[in-house]
This record gives sequence, C-alpha cells and structure tokens, in this order.
Amino acid sequence: MKEFTWEAYDERRILICGSVNMCFMILGQFPGDYTETVYLCDENYAGMDYEEVLSQIEEKAVSQIEHSQLTPSIDSEEERLYLEEVRGYFEKLRRLKVKLLSGEEIGSFAGDYCILASRTLFNRYCKCLGYTSLEDFYSAVPILKTGYARMTYFGYLTTLYRRQKNGLYLGGVEINLTKRCTLRCRDCANLIQYYDCPERMDADVVVRSVKRLLAAVDGIAMFKLMGGEPLLEQEMMQKILSLPELSPGGKVLGIQIITNGTLLFNEDLLKLMRKNPLLGVLMSNYGSLSFKEQELKKQLSDFGVQYSEIAENDRWRNFGDPHKVYHDPEEASKLYNKCRSKENCCTVLDGRFYACPRAAHGDMLGFYPEPEGHVDLLGPEDELTLRAELKKFYYEYEATSVCMRCTNLTGDLIERAVQKTKKES
Repeated sequence: MKEFTWEAYDERRILICGSVNMCFMILGQFPGDYTETVYLCDENYAGMDYEEVLSQIEEKAVSQIEHSQLTPSIDSEEERLYLEEVRGYFEKLRRLKVKLLSGEEIGSFAGDYCILASRTLFNRYCKCLGYTSLEDFYSAVPILKTGYARMTYFGYLTTLYRRQKNGLYLGGVEINLTKRCTLRCRDCANLIQYYDCPERMDADVVVRSVKRLLAAVDGIAMFKLMGGEPLLEQEMMQKILSLPELSPGGKVLGIQIITNGTLLFNEDLLKLMRKNPLLGVLMSNYGSLSFKEQELKKQLSDFGVQYSEIAENDRWRNFGDPHKVYHDPEEASKLYNKCRSKENCCTVLDGRFYACPRAAHGDMLGFYPEPEGHVDLLGPEDELTLRAELKKFYYEYEATSVCMRCTNLTGDLIERAVQKTKKES
C-alpha cells in the first residue's frame, strides 16, 4: 500500500473507505487547520448528515464509558477526566467538513487519496474505484498516533492481507530476536518459560532470514520484533530496522516492538526509531514487574516515538500445557480455522518460518511427536523457489499436533505474568 503523510500531501481530495468508527479514528488524527471536505464511504451511513452520525456515535461511546464495569464509578475523578477527553475528541471531529458517500458515488475519486479502512468491503471498493489490488490504496498508518487507533487499524488489515491470494501478502509476522527474557512468566503462551539456559541467537542468521523473507513477499501488514524480551538484543534490532524494506513505502505497513517494561532503549536505537513513522512500541503493563515503565514512556515521548500500552487489568488466556493433548485432530482443525494466529502471529525463529510462536518454540524444544512444519528461509537459493514454498505453506498449512496441544480459543482467562517459583522452575 502507498503511505499517506501530511508532508507529501498535495491537496487532492481525501476519501476514507471503511466503517465510520474506523474512519473517525483516522479523522481524529487530522491537523486542526485542515479546511477541505473529507469524504467517507460507508454504506450504512451514506447520505446521512455528518453531525447526526457523529452525535449518535458520541452518545454511544459516552454511555459505554459510564456503564462499563471496567472503569471507576461515574463520580470518580479518573472517569470524569476520561469523559472530558472523549468529548473533546468528538468536538475536534465537529470542526471538520465531512460528507458520507455510498460506493456508487466514489468512482471519480480514483486519482485522489483513497485510504483503505475496511476488510469486508475491499472487493466492492476496488470495483467502484476501478482498482485491482492493495497497492492502489493508501495506508493511514503514519498519521495514526494513538496506540488504540493503530491497533484497530491493523486489526482490519492483517485479515485483509491474508486474503490477497493473487500475491503473497502476510498479515502479522513475529520476528524472534531472542529466546531469553527478563521475566519468567509461568503461563507464557510462546513457551519461553520452558527454556532453561537459552543461548543467544546468531544475529547473522536472524538478519539474513528477515532479508530473505522481505525479498520473497509482496507485503507484510504488521512486522513485529519480539522475544523473549527483544530489548536484550538492541544491536540486532538496529540492524533489522536499518533495512530499506522497512522504510515508508517499502514492504511493510507497520512495525511494532513488543517489550515488557523492564529495560530501556539505547540512544542510538531511539534516534533510528524516531525517523520511521511506521514504527510503534507496545508495552505490557505488568504492574510492579514492569518497573521501568514510566522511564520507558518518558524516553519514547522525548524521542517522539509512538507507543501504546496493554492495560494492567487486561487478562491472559490459558493456552495449556504443550505436553498434554486437549483436542482430537478433527476438533483441532476446526479450532485452527477460527484461530487468529494464522493471520497475526506467523513466526520467524532461527531462520525458519512457522505458523505461530507456539509451533516455533515447541518445535525447538522438541515437544511434538513429529518435527513441526516450517519453511527454511535460508534454504532455497533462488527467491522464486522460496516464494513458492512460503505461499504454499501460508495458505495450505493444516492443524497438527501443535493445535491438539493448544487451548487458545477454549482456555480460561487467567492473571497475567504470574512468575514461576523456584520450585516450579
């Protein structure tokens, strides 16, 4: 996809194609002095008055906050400030001139800035605009500053990327920089807790596998750097983020670094990060365990690096013990077809491309009766062969013993980041 940035804006019309909720998140990032009309295409609201629609959605948002059990009572100062912030957000939206259109009305916008914000109506938008692929649309990622808006936007596009079988577009890909971690979470879904003394990964292998992956695919919606704890390997991270394919207009739509709030970035890496508007940091708030959280937020803010945070009251789902069998093959296959991991969590580990982190680390740890299926990114010498192997694996992978030993969709909600005791270790 092409990147929409205000620095390159040349006064062509702006059309945002998607649900009004997602469109409003994008509109909320527009500069306050923008005076031109913005066009939104949502069949459910086509032709309606913008102010009327805005009032409906604002009323619903306020009602959800006031009656949510996840927020303090309506009399609390925290909720009062939050409501003020939400109302201020809608007040900002009211300053914009917006027109709501149907698909039949957008044909003339083909040469303008057409920003895609929907997965379900992608084919319809293409037909109405005369487009053929994702490459014809603009991405709003560089202008989405707030963490929640960015994550929601990627939620739309990781699914859409997987559906583009005319090329090789991957949804979410996790690049594992290390098997080491600063925490010892008992219920880590990625199985990091089962490594006793993990050795450092070969930086050359990791960087070369990333280069080969990027050369073989047409695009990746969300490119994630993680571990373990990825900030243990900042020099390796710097080499990867310096690749031209990860720059705006390259092969990826967005970049995310996932950290647990126990380490800080070094200054050289921060200087590199702030140059890339596609990049954001996702922090896990594990309460007192994330003891560098406030310093990390200040550090990122000082360097102008976007970040978001998983709420402290969020909960994990129990993925189960990888040694136990929970499902028969038929049930595992049905669960895999519903699993979001195939869209969001394809994993690169030690030069291999796996369906998910649990498959990758479980294979490395020898937990499964047969070696887990994967693609060797450093195997085929020519790019076309690698591309063909990746495409076959990505679209034809079937549930195996990994899924039989995973309770992702059926496990209970549990407390996050409970640390293993010495006895459990």
